[in-house]
Amino acid sequence: MVTLFAPAPAGGVNVGLSSDNPALVEFPSPIINIPAGQQSLAFTMVTHGVGTPTVVQITATVEGVGQTQVLTLNPATVLDVSVAPTTINGGETSTGIVRLDGEAVAGVQVTLSQTGLHVSIPTFVNFNAGDVQGTFTIMAPPVTAADQTTTITGTLGVSAAATTLVIESNNISAMNLTSTNVLGGTVIDGSITLVRPAAASGFTIPFATDSPALVQFVPTSVTIPPGATSATFQIRTVGMSTTQNATVSCDKDGYNRAIRVITVRALEFGISFAPSTVKGGSPVVATVTLGNGDVAPFGGITMQVSSSAPLTANGPTSITIPAGAGSVTFGITTTVIANDANVVFTAGTVGGVQRTGTLLVKGIALSALSISPTSVLGGISATGTLTLDQNAPTGGFTVNLASSNPGIATVPATVTVPAGQKVVSFVVSTLAVATSQNITITATRGTFVQSASLSVNPSSVQSITFNPATVLGLQSTTATVTLNALAPAGGLTVSLAANRPEFVGFPSSVVVPAGTNSVTFTVTTTQVTRSVGVIFTATSIGNVTATGTLFIDPSTD
Repeated sequence: MVTLFAPAPAGGVNVGLSSDNPALVEFPSPIINIPAGQQSLAFTMVTHGVGTPTVVQITATVEGVGQTQVLTLNPATVLDVSVAPTTINGGETSTGIVRLDGEAVAGVQVTLSQTGLHVSIPTFVNFNAGDVQGTFTIMAPPVTAADQTTTITGTLGVSAAATTLVIESNNISAMNLTSTNVLGGTVIDGSITLVRPAAASGFTIPFATDSPALVQFVPTSVTIPPGATSATFQIRTVGMSTTQNATVSCDKDGYNRAIRVITVRALEFGISFAPSTVKGGSPVVATVTLGNGDVAPFGGITMQVSSSAPLTANGPTSITIPAGAGSVTFGITTTVIANDANVVFTAGTVGGVQRTGTLLVKGIALSALSISPTSVLGGISATGTLTLDQNAPTGGFTVNLASSNPGIATVPATVTVPAGQKVVSFVVSTLAVATSQNITITATRGTFVQSASLSVNPSSVQSITFNPATVLGLQSTTATVTLNALAPAGGLTVSLAANRPEFVGFPSSVVVPAGTNSVTFTVTTTQVTRSVGVIFTATSIGNVTATGTLFIDPSTD
């Protein structure tokens, strides 16, 4: 706190704050203001860790006059040690937390020691500069007979703190499966049961098998929640061409190991389509049928389905033959394509027997492409019209578009014929050109191609006007040359001439800037003794001309 000899006057008093070691003591604000009428004000200092007791001088200055006080900084000590959770199963982990009562300096190490049941902990907890807390991992050994405890102590210099971790005993009593003789592709439900409820850390049990290509655990390990005695899991079997056995077990080190043998019977099935040939865009019904008169067991049989050309024909990625059923049907959607395509569908269990079926998808063709008008000035748009040989399907029919010279005429990358229609229009945008250009617009889908031509012509002078159109001799006016379209890249040069040049002053040519359609310039006049009409001629590419008349009247002066 800073205290003045007397209350602060109007406007308050600014007090400067500093320390002789700003690396250890710093101020959020180096200047504080004691408000008018107030004699003292508290302020905040931020201190940093030290390795040994360190004296820092704190100075408050008002108008060059300072007062100094001494602040002693002491090294941080251990405030407390804790673990989370405080109770775990043997074979599980807990997190230890060491807290200091201040910031650490770089390289500070808190030594860890333990008494009671030996657990795996590091020798030290290392702190970086500025740290006030550090963590470490505790791994407990298996405990199956009776609950155990360990006391973990953190020591820094003469300071120390301790905490106690409880390691509960437990064991695996059983692993139960709904079936141990199944058809390949069947999912088996299982459960693990413990002798007693799991501790606060839960009880994690890994699974193992000697035949990972035949059976797969989902998940590969299971954690029995705190307070619970059991948890469920699944075993996915894979369809195989021959009947095989697989040994499965729960395999947690130091605890009872439960083992089961599963017989996985050979799986046979086929896939068919109705109809087997379809026009793109039409639906298809597919059927997967089990062989040998088999029916799906309890829980059904789940198979994965894939398409060799999902953009042409596709269906669900997973199907399930219900328990007690010998087949399942599912829908396939097809899209309109340019060429006929054979799409191969593959159905099977993960990593097991797979069967395929082929669906023929008939294509759709592009019928015509036209551009209207067929000739435009650069910068003016035209309309393209694309026609199909049949109505577009649900979702529409997308066709690729291209221009032979996209620097002059551009089209959308694609155009979509709406569902149920054969025709769609699109815009052909053009840019100004210096010379006439012939552009080919192409529509493509698969091997079908349709083309149409468009002529893009250069812009030319359209008019020359004056504002004002009548002036007195020796006065000037503003002339405007206007084009019939935008000027091309680099601009368009327009030549200027007058039938009575002796009465006017003007440039021999002007340039209409690229992307604009007009340009202005100044015309000066001479003194005349009678009214004169001067005809200006503006000439652009191809000797296209426009004329305008400027009238000059005698000055009255």
